[in-house]
Amino acid sequence: MAEECEIAWPFVEFHTHYFIHFKICITMIRYKIAKRKNPHTKAQTFHPAIVPPAAINNQKIIDRIEKKCTLASSDIKAVVDALEVELIDALREGNAVRLGDLGSFRPTLRSKGVDKEEAVNAGLITSVHVVFVPALRVKRALDVKNGDLQFAKAELVPTPKKKKKKEENTPQG
Repeated sequence: MAEECEIAWPFVEFHTHYFIHFKICITMIRYKIAKRKNPHTKAQTFHPAIVPPAAINNQKIIDRIEKKCTLASSDIKAVVDALEVELIDALREGNAVRLGDLGSFRPTLRSKGVDKEEAVNAGLITSVHVVFVPALRVKRALDVKNGDLQFAKAELVPTPKKKKKKEENTPQG
């Protein structure tokens, strides 16, 4: 979630002082504290875990792209829609799809196993999953060691738990 701050930067022009006001978006990955149990030692440890972010929908991405290029939002939407169709078609054909500096998508199978090789058939396939492998540019952009990423501890407000209805064991009559 981006935090917005207004910053004033002074500069001098013709010996008169002016201020430029603009907004800087500070991007941070929000995290919470998660308690985990080691299955081997049963010891509990605490780790930072990402706060589930709100998803950014197609229209928001289209609006952001429109601000960075000369294309109209309708043109960008047409390209995004066509990319979606082509990506699905390629994956349904069993192909991997490489999208330059973004990364690649490839289909994988989940299936049941059998004891004999001769018994293997398409009926054992339970689902098809898509694996995304980020390109080097994306990996570098998210590399903690670069020092470019910032993290913010989220102050989470616990949600009240719903009370379970008690079932009465009284005979109906």
